[in-house]
Amino acid sequence: MHLYRIITIESLEPIKIGSGGNKSTYSEPTKDYIPGTTIRGALIGKLVRLKFFNDKTKQDFLLGMECYNAYPYFNENYYIPAPLHMRTDKHEWRKAKAGVEKKKDFELSNMFCNDKAEKNKLEFPFVNVSGEFLKGKKIKKEYRMHHFMYKSGSEDKEKENLFRYEAICKGQDFKAIIRYDEKLEKYINVLLTGNQIVYLGGSKGSGYGKSCITSTEPINDIKGVQKELGIGFSREESRKDIFITCLSDCLFRNEFGQPINHVPEELILNGIHKTAKLEKQFIQSAKTEGYNTTWRARYPKETTIKAGSIFKYSFEEELTANEVNSLIEYLEKKPVGERTCEGYGWLGVNIKYPKKILIHEERAKKDVDLDCLLRSDKSKKVMEIIISGMDEAKERWLKMLFKQLISEKETHNTQEKIVISNALNKHQLRNMEELLKYVKTQDNEDDTSHKREDILMERHYINDKNLFSLYECNFKEIYRFINNGKINNKLKNFAELKLTSQQGKLFYYKDIDKENASKKFIKELLLASLYIERMRRA
Repeated sequence: MHLYRIITIESLEPIKIGSGGNKSTYSEPTKDYIPGTTIRGALIGKLVRLKFFNDKTKQDFLLGMECYNAYPYFNENYYIPAPLHMRTDKHEWRKAKAGVEKKKDFELSNMFCNDKAEKNKLEFPFVNVSGEFLKGKKIKKEYRMHHFMYKSGSEDKEKENLFRYEAICKGQDFKAIIRYDEKLEKYINVLLTGNQIVYLGGSKGSGYGKSCITSTEPINDIKGVQKELGIGFSREESRKDIFITCLSDCLFRNEFGQPINHVPEELILNGIHKTAKLEKQFIQSAKTEGYNTTWRARYPKETTIKAGSIFKYSFEEELTANEVNSLIEYLEKKPVGERTCEGYGWLGVNIKYPKKILIHEERAKKDVDLDCLLRSDKSKKVMEIIISGMDEAKERWLKMLFKQLISEKETHNTQEKIVISNALNKHQLRNMEELLKYVKTQDNEDDTSHKREDILMERHYINDKNLFSLYECNFKEIYRFINNGKINNKLKNFAELKLTSQQGKLFYYKDIDKENASKKFIKELLLASLYIERMRRA
């Protein structure tokens, strides 16, 4: 029996995992993920230091422990290699990214369905498939310059070498699966207890590779692993066809030991005792890489099927539901093919990929916990000093909101917008600005100011929501909400929504009363909006 563990790897230093072997160029690229062979080497090194790895146990570890590749884990989402059959039109994709059509998602073409003639691969190397849309992810990388001097030649003249390393940036999280024989549990438990510091990749003595590994408790089956990772795939419902995705690079051989470019039919036959025929495939080739520190030698290079490659197999007759489930379990419960201990051979069966992808990557979930910051009087004073110097930032945020709201009039959204008609002139915009400013100082004004207010409130542009409005409320309705607190649920809900954002909490934290904060926010938003439009007409 085999057990599984999921490990989380946090990069505390940049991680350098060379891609492309030993090159004569002055810069070396890095992989987008942490290979299983890299993780396996680090764990075996730690086993050696713990004196668990010896002549009696080494075969058990070398043959009984399989380390999968570590892929990105971001905002509680696990990402897998992007499938090669989901394609885009690069020209339409660039328009979407530029915001020409103002869409948040983009429709993809499934090459198995031949629904479109698009042929460009996805921009993102990794995707998350757990929701309604695919989410793309790129790994943050950096270049570091290195300067090396060495002596060479009969005269021992010093020579210089200037080169760059590309590396995975620190501060990123990855998750990987470890599958191991149950009899190794006592060693694995000691090895992965608590936070373990390991060094991954190359150039460990030059500021690269330091990482922190944490582990889950043992998991009994692959379904539990998928649930823990958050990749409980939705499955294609077809029973006559199956789709097999390579979730890692795969190395398969035929009966003569020669590499082949597809999943062997014999593997499927062994799973359910029925013959399948390869109908279609979308693949890319890659090469095995690696370096053994102990022997100071590189591994031999072999051609592999690259992660993200996908195959369609067909049966002569439809499978039963039990047969489909049995085949999925058989192909997914363990890596298949050659060199599975090093992360090769991870398959996914009948994964149902969403047909749309979010255009932009998710941002990190970072929120301002003001309750925590303001627990002491000292923190409050510090926050007041910080906020007092952020007037420009607050002004920029209000202007940004105005630009977003003014652009909504071009969409089908008829409520979430601000309307300032081009029919309004500078003088009319100035009048509305003065009315808003008057709210703040009304107790100090004389009767003349009150009479002027009454006169302006009867002007046609003050009462016409086609000339000026926010959330379909004309200026008079807005003014009454700000000035005397007349109930207006549209404005109240809009303001409260914006004030719960990160910027809203920060800029209006001193306004404890929600109602007063809402009035102040809407007043300042309108003042910024009117000023922008008045300057545009100048």
